Amino acid sequence: MTSTVREIQVDLTEEDVRAGLLHTLLRQTPGLRAMPLMYLGAAAVLISGIVLLVRGHEPSLPEFGFAALCAVYLVGVPSALRAFAKTALRGGGRAIYRFGDDTLRVQIGSERVEHAWRDLFQITETRRAFYVHPKPGVFHVLPKRDLPDVDAVRRELTARVPHKRSALDWYAWLSPSLLFSLLLVVGVLVGWLW
Repeated sequence: MTSTVREIQVDLTEEDVRAGLLHTLLRQTPGLRAMPLMYLGAAAVLISGIVLLVRGHEPSLPEFGFAALCAVYLVGVPSALRAFAKTALRGGGRAIYRFGDDTLRVQIGSERVEHAWRDLFQITETRRAFYVHPKPGVFHVLPKRDLPDVDAVRRELTARVPHKRSALDWYAWLSPSLLFSLLLVVGVLVGWLW
């Protein structure tokens, strides 16, 4: 097959990379879909802890540790996403995608990678971007705002990248959010029964 799309240049932003990371994490680790509930649970635990402190309750070491874990979760996850986006863009925000007959070449700053079309895991599309996945947890972002012909890119990618859908392993559901949920439930039960 001869490529109709030869080269695309896009300007990546931190927001593009963060959105790609969240999109990829939620697709590959379904348990992370519980993240909003975890934020609410962690916030509720911290607020109830503050109320108990105001009423004169002296926290035990496990209660203090659990509250610290909730605070780290509330602050740490957004910070980690920002740090990942900055690290991913350290080579520069300009990305060049070269569509060959057998390979996709990606250059971001001075870093270059090459993927055989047949070896790519899958592509996914959102309202704002295409994500090319060399393997399940790795992605390249093609923001639609910089594409001259979105339909041509869609046709090219869907024709070249086989749609592979891996069966979800049981451990994919054991994401940090679900483990944190379990920890929240155990913490509440221990605090209530203690």
